[in-house]
Amino acid sequence: MKAIRTVAVAVILAATALTASAQRSMGVIAGVEFSDLKIGGEKLVATSGVDLYHAGFTLRQNLGKGFSLQPSILYQRKGFDFKNGEGEDASARLGYLNVPIAVSWGPNLLAFRPFIEAVPFFGIGLDGKLTKGGDSLSDVWKSMSFNRFEVGAGLGGGIEIWIFQLSARYNWTFNKLQKPETNNVGGWAESLKDCVKDAQFSGVTVSLAVLF
Repeated sequence: MKAIRTVAVAVILAATALTASAQRSMGVIAGVEFSDLKIGGEKLVATSGVDLYHAGFTLRQNLGKGFSLQPSILYQRKGFDFKNGEGEDASARLGYLNVPIAVSWGPNLLAFRPFIEAVPFFGIGLDGKLTKGGDSLSDVWKSMSFNRFEVGAGLGGGIEIWIFQLSARYNWTFNKLQKPETNNVGGWAESLKDCVKDAQFSGVTVSLAVLF
């Protein structure tokens, strides 16, 4: 009788563990960024660089009835290219520690799962560099008075097939890139700072996650 109880407890614990693992998945995630700076919905500067990306870790928790919660921790690289009135080109690249928290819904169709998602996020700037020709300005957060903190949200969708999850969404950053009080940097960087005043990041994020 004792042996039967022991086996029963072991079976229950094993079933609970399997159920828990089936409801939760961890993995890695990476993708590309197509970021823009906009004022009042109008694109301010174009982004042509291919070095805009994100990468990190993700955790998906199934909530039942098609819903899931998926927070991630990412290193996210945004940027923009700028041409001033004299035709001089400059580029800015900003690195963030970003935490998106995706809330998704989609039916499980056995072989695959399409889904839609809403994704609030917040981040903090880690590194940044402003470059024009051979000149560079590495301390952009202080000298350019860029705001290290960002808060925003995204809307999108995707599809899950086996352990792979492909998603795309459009993001809006609620706060402005530049702080209200700005420093006077002078030179070629001053025209860029005047241009990005009141600008906010937006753009498309495309991600591929592998979940285990």
